[in-house]
Amino acid sequence: MARQLFIGLVLAIFFGATQAQTKMACIGASICAGANSSARYSDLLNKLLGNTYQVTNEGVSGTCMLKKADSPYWNTTKLSDISKLKPAIVTIELGGNDAKPGNWAHKADFGPDLIDMVNTLERISPKPKVYVCLTIPSFKVNGAWGYGIDGDVITKEQIPLMKHVIDSLGYRFIDLHTPLMGLSSHFGDGVHPDAVVHDTIAHVIFRALMAPTTGLTLAPREGNRHASLGMPAEGGGILPAVGWADLLGRSLAPAGSARPGRVVRLAAGAYIFLNPEP
Repeated sequence: MARQLFIGLVLAIFFGATQAQTKMACIGASICAGANSSARYSDLLNKLLGNTYQVTNEGVSGTCMLKKADSPYWNTTKLSDISKLKPAIVTIELGGNDAKPGNWAHKADFGPDLIDMVNTLERISPKPKVYVCLTIPSFKVNGAWGYGIDGDVITKEQIPLMKHVIDSLGYRFIDLHTPLMGLSSHFGDGVHPDAVVHDTIAHVIFRALMAPTTGLTLAPREGNRHASLGMPAEGGGILPAVGWADLLGRSLAPAGSARPGRVVRLAAGAYIFLNPEP
């Protein structure tokens, strides 16, 4: 009898811990799915968040935000699967394939389709926190855009459109565009990043989820270069490269907050401030 009670208690603790996990779904196309990389940012993110989170990868290669595109994410079973999963957090990382000329011909529908996707996800009960990710950049290889994904369209047309929708409707967002613009050497085919960039993406998303801060004030140092270093608001978090190397491993607190954080050097060579400390 005692043995049965013990087994029952262990099972209760195990299933209770499982049920207590915060579920998160990552929507995306081939980058999210991990094409041409030895790691996926969703898996790396799960490690950063710890065992109290369950991050699922819902990436489908080639898919688009646009309903009239050649391969709409809408036509997969993923939105239905995510609804059944009932995640507390969802990230939407789509847009690259939409920047192909044939798909971007329907650019007038991009904003409305983005809004419809957020609305679709927010109808899940209980309502999840939905984060719109600004599109990961695309680069030219040997003078041509990889897979026909026009990086200029992403930067000059798609990103401003996304920002307008985000600002107008107050959506949560994560900037996966700006932090990756200087990492073209890690995009072998111009589109799909390697594990180094997936690590960067995971850290950027982690910071957006855990630690939106508006400023970091440190004690004056030589040349006063650390007297007041600004931090971007939610949706990025990559720090200036100059002046941060000597802060690695130190416990720091942002202005107006008693919660300590720390500066971390990413595999790509950039620096990011994590608060609170993982």
